[in-house]
Amino acid sequence: MDVQGLLKHMGIKRTIPLTKSVQLCCPYHGETRPSSGIMINYPNWFHCFVCEKKKPLLEFLEYVTKKNPWECYKLAKKYGYNEDDVSVLKVEDIEPLSEDSLSEFTSELPKWFMKRGLSLATIKEWEICYDECMDRVVFPIRDEYGRLVGMCKRSKKRLPKYTFSKGTLKDILYGMNKISEVKFIILVEGFMDKLRLYDLGIKNVAALMGKAMTNGQKEVLLENTDKVVLALDNDKWGKEATHVLIGKLKNEVKLKVGKYTTSAKDPGEFKTKKEVLDFINKGVYV
Repeated sequence: MDVQGLLKHMGIKRTIPLTKSVQLCCPYHGETRPSSGIMINYPNWFHCFVCEKKKPLLEFLEYVTKKNPWECYKLAKKYGYNEDDVSVLKVEDIEPLSEDSLSEFTSELPKWFMKRGLSLATIKEWEICYDECMDRVVFPIRDEYGRLVGMCKRSKKRLPKYTFSKGTLKDILYGMNKISEVKFIILVEGFMDKLRLYDLGIKNVAALMGKAMTNGQKEVLLENTDKVVLALDNDKWGKEATHVLIGKLKNEVKLKVGKYTTSAKDPGEFKTKKEVLDFINKGVYV
């Protein structure tokens, strides 16, 4: 489907075409510039990872164009819309992968990744490896029981930067398999945020693998704690996502928003354990 052509026809000009999606400004929460979480994700779905709107393409067209459903259908058909090609954003049943599925990758990681400064012990413990054929670093993803349920592959330059195995995000919080009997859980966005804090000795950290929290992820979180510290990125989109998470969690847990006291753009840039503890201790309960 020619998604880019359809958006151009609709007058949506600020778009970024990627391999399997097109980024654009989310019309539901009034974003003013395309971000990494705003895209038409698969031909027939609109998905915003900040405000969590997930809409079938035709409903998205109705909202933006103010046209009736039949007019939206005819417009979409002109650009290759196929009603039989509806890709679902969630997979209801995730089958665990074979442990042997990681054996095809090498433990020799590229220099650009090693410059991020993670210790070899952390890299080994979290089974980070390298797909030489795809030129991507591989993050194996395990559920809270330790089962291998998926993987994320991260590129340095190629788009999309992150690719996930199908269904990985349904109800998985990255890192929950190594968290037990803690006073609170720190919630971060990405893999490197989680791993950097782990490297600094902060073990009670789970990653959303994005900016939004699914209902499944929320259930897993609530099963394991009643106290949460939000530690999303220190930028406009991280702050927007934090606001959304506050609304989702404030009536469910004792909730605190950490406070950046240094120039760090995200938890992955923290350099010392003291920096992390200051972030937590100087945070604000909401």
